[in-house]
Amino acid sequence: MNTARKTFWEKFYQNPHSHVSEVYESRGEVHRLVSMYDKALYDFGKCLAINEILNDNKRKAKFISQIGNVCLHKSDFEKAEIKFNQSLEIYKSILDSGGMAYCYQQLGKTFQYKEKFKEADELYNQAFEIYKELNEENGINAVLLNKADNFLSIGKYNEALNLTEKTIFFFYSNKNKINLLRAYQTYGKAMRELGNHVGSIEYLNKAVSLSREIGEKGSMVHLLCDIGLEYYSRGDYVQAKELFIESYNLALQQNMTFMNAVSILNIGDVCQKMGDNVAALTYLHKVRSLDLNIVGIKDEAERLIEVINSNMKGGEIT
Repeated sequence: MNTARKTFWEKFYQNPHSHVSEVYESRGEVHRLVSMYDKALYDFGKCLAINEILNDNKRKAKFISQIGNVCLHKSDFEKAEIKFNQSLEIYKSILDSGGMAYCYQQLGKTFQYKEKFKEADELYNQAFEIYKELNEENGINAVLLNKADNFLSIGKYNEALNLTEKTIFFFYSNKNKINLLRAYQTYGKAMRELGNHVGSIEYLNKAVSLSREIGEKGSMVHLLCDIGLEYYSRGDYVQAKELFIESYNLALQQNMTFMNAVSILNIGDVCQKMGDNVAALTYLHKVRSLDLNIVGIKDEAERLIEVINSNMKGGEIT
C-alpha cells in the first residue's frame, strides 16, 4: 500500500496539472451524464484552461468538443456547432483522424437537430469513411446509429430499422450501455412508424430500463416523449398526454430547450385530439413564442393552430 501511494504521488508531482485535469474530466463526464450541464461546462472549462497552459493541442481539442456536447444537450445548437468546428480545426492541424471523425459525427447530430437532414447525412458519411479507414468498429457503429436516426427524420423507416438492428448486436456484445440505450430507442421509434406497436413498446421500455440504470436523465426526456407518441398513435390520448407532460417537466428541469418545445407541441396536439381546443391553443401559442430557431416545430404549431381555428366558430367548438 505504501509503495503504491508513493508511486502515485511521484507521478502526481511530475505532472500535477495533468492529474488535476483528469479529475475535472471525470467529474465533468458524470455531471453531463446526469444532466447537470452548468457544472459539466465548468469542469470541462477547467480542463481546457489547464491544457492550454500545458499546450496540449490534442486534449484542448477534446475538451472543446466536450463543451460542444454539453451545448448540444442544452439545445444550444449554434454554440455547439461553433465548438465542434473549433475542435475539428485543431484535430486537422495535428492530423488526428479519429478526432476529426468524432467532430464530423457530432456536427452531423447538430445539423440533424437543426432539421438540416441532408447536411447531417453528408457529415455522418465523412465520419463513417474515416472510422472505416481506421477500422474503428465502435465509431463505425455509432455513426450507423446516427444515420438510422436521421433516416427516421426523413421517413426512411425500413432503412432505419435495418441499420439499427446491426448496431444493437454490436453494442450489446461490447457492453456499451449508453449506445445500446440509443439503439433500442431508435429501433422502437422505427417499429412505431412501421405500425409494430408491440415491438415499439418492448424496445422503448428496454431503453427506459437502461436509462434508469445509467442515470441519464437527458435520454429519459426523449424516451417519455417517444412512448407518449406510441400511445398517441394508438389513440390513447389520456396516457399520451400524461407522458408528454412528464417529458415537459423533466426537460424544463434539465434546461433542454429543444425538448421543452417538442413536449409543449405534443401536449397542444393531444389536447386538440381530446377536444380541448382552448388548452391546445394555449400550448401551441406558447410554442410559437419560444426563442427557438427550429422552423419545423414552429410550422407544425402554426398548422395545428389553423386546424383548431377552422373548427371553432364564435368561440364554440364545432
